[in-house]
Amino acid sequence: MEMGAEIAWVQMLLTWAQGEPSGALQTFADSPDDQQVDRLTDRMIGTVASLCAGRVVSKSSGKDLTDAYRAKALDRLNALQDRRPNQATKGPSIEVITGDDYGRDKPASFYPRTRDGSRLLGSRDYFMRAAPRMLGAISRQVSWLEQDELSQRTFGTLLYEAFRNTEDHARRDLDGNIVNHSYRLVQASFAGQLPEALDRATAGYAPLRKYIRRFSPKAGHKQLSFVTLSILDSGPGFAQTWTQKPLQQLSDEEEYAATLDCFTAGTRKAHDVYGRGLVLVREFLRKSNGFLRLRTGRMSLFYDAHADVSPDGPIPVERWRPESGTQLAPVSGALLTMMFPVRGTH
Repeated sequence: MEMGAEIAWVQMLLTWAQGEPSGALQTFADSPDDQQVDRLTDRMIGTVASLCAGRVVSKSSGKDLTDAYRAKALDRLNALQDRRPNQATKGPSIEVITGDDYGRDKPASFYPRTRDGSRLLGSRDYFMRAAPRMLGAISRQVSWLEQDELSQRTFGTLLYEAFRNTEDHARRDLDGNIVNHSYRLVQASFAGQLPEALDRATAGYAPLRKYIRRFSPKAGHKQLSFVTLSILDSGPGFAQTWTQKPLQQLSDEEEYAATLDCFTAGTRKAHDVYGRGLVLVREFLRKSNGFLRLRTGRMSLFYDAHADVSPDGPIPVERWRPESGTQLAPVSGALLTMMFPVRGTH
């Protein structure tokens, strides 16, 4: 299990699409009725790819299949906009996608209808009340969280604070224009695996491997079980939003410092909500013994609640670099992925 692997690929896809608005997606399908169309659009990455691509063409015949792929992707996007998106998601997970490009920017599960018929983003209390239903839909094995008030509040608050930041900061570029290919995605999933399988799966990312190795199954259990919550947006990203400067105008050190600043309460009025929301995420991750990974711009940062021994001190957010020492390629938006253990893991 690589934490948030599929949604990380979606971030790379959106980065490509924003740089190549007329780019073509190649497919092995030969006709609109080919099963490959359904297989691709049934997955998050295939749904977004089909909606973002300028064209979708058959690799073998060169036939234009754009309309077929886009129609199937829109069908799935509409299903994920429903009040119960888990019905359109396979396996122990829930996916919610807002497609601003197509006017699907207020999914019913996050934006309840008001008295006048419009939809507004739910309050923190709304998300906390929805948490047991979402967790129960992920897996029966985490249904115990329905009776655990702290865990319920933790999950609901994590989702609310992280998604609200995408609502406030990720839909327009630095000039105030709607972002090209504007998408916001949420994926919540349950995974239970044997410790040795998890160890192999996290071998390429040392911070997560170190975090996983601290846990062991409780008596009577063989697997380690975790809930993963990922929130992705295609906006300017942390450092550009914070500094109001294009990434090209920021040095590596400036971008790193600005990204870290987002994890502390803002001192300027314009940043108060942004900073405070992420501070609350940190507080709840500490309570749930969780792990966070952030990929934005040229940065890859992580926060391990195990290492946070001073709740009143600076937030110990660390930077990850590939062992090769190469510079990470810049990505669009921001991807926050959080992980915390459930029953059977300690």
